[in-house]
Amino acid sequence: MNHIDEQIENVEISLKMAKDIVARRDKLLRLYANQDFEQLISEDYFTNEASRLVLLMSDTEMQTPEKQASINNSMMGIGGLRQYFQTILQQGQMAERAIVADEQTHAELLKEAIE
Repeated sequence: MNHIDEQIENVEISLKMAKDIVARRDKLLRLYANQDFEQLISEDYFTNEASRLVLLMSDTEMQTPEKQASINNSMMGIGGLRQYFQTILQQGQMAERAIVADEQTHAELLKEAIE
């Protein structure tokens, strides 16, 4: 395999990976478009449950270290899931831009290989 063939193969691998990342982002966007997901996750979990937990932190019945740790862990779970979703969206946007660049590189390499 010559150098150009290796470059073409590497670009094709990069394209496939980027397209898989975009597909994962698109799955998340379809979830966000679903009304049940929007209500259960975006509204109930990310907003209402997070607010409930913040208020629960100051509840006199919830002041033991164990209960405070449990509340904190629940809040961290909400933040972790939201951050995971944000990461998927950001990776998808970056991969979308990479696809454009990789497709251009791929076309140039194919042209060079023919010449």
